[in-house]
Amino acid sequence: MRHVKIFVMNRAEAVDFCDDPGVSGSYAMVSIGTPSYAYDAWPHKSDTVKALLLLQFYDVGCRDAQETQPITDASAETLADFIHACHHEGLNFIVHCDAGISRSAGVAMAIQDYFKSIGVQVQVQSNRRMYPNTDIYAPVRAKLGEREPGPDEFISKLRLLPGNRLHPEAAQYLEGWPVVYQYTQPDSFGKFLVGGNPGRPYGPAFDVSWDDVEPVSG
Repeated sequence: MRHVKIFVMNRAEAVDFCDDPGVSGSYAMVSIGTPSYAYDAWPHKSDTVKALLLLQFYDVGCRDAQETQPITDASAETLADFIHACHHEGLNFIVHCDAGISRSAGVAMAIQDYFKSIGVQVQVQSNRRMYPNTDIYAPVRAKLGEREPGPDEFISKLRLLPGNRLHPEAAQYLEGWPVVYQYTQPDSFGKFLVGGNPGRPYGPAFDVSWDDVEPVSG
């Protein structure tokens, strides 16, 4: 049976983790920031972080928020797709926010409870007491259950075909990148989430026609 580890960290610990040459294993990192806050550039040095998802949302409760909310439905969906994809790739998880107490804990508990519900053994580790934000936990846990992909929805890589009609931005993300998740839509277009390069965002989602790309085996 697969055993998944989830490490909950603050931002400084996550940076140190990426810079630590003694760290082994393969990880996916969920990096949670605060909107409008200027962070230093994320380090590009880690060979152990295989996929990185950058999100920004506030550490607030739904009843406290007026013009803000703790996490949007779109961010929760992207996060759920990222978790499913990286679990399929056999990665463990690092979830960090600024303090490593509330937002990251809410996400980590949602991941833990989802995996437990499907029979996966999970171990959550943190250097401090956690106070999970329940208004973050609830939508992430719901999306993890709603968006669980079928076995045929995973591919490993894409190759752009000659004469493709992709927008240049989409082509830039897709060319030569590992593509770890494909969500098939009824109109036979694929919605691809692109990632795999440490230090880069996991990538936006693009609606891509199979006339423009093909899977690459191996």
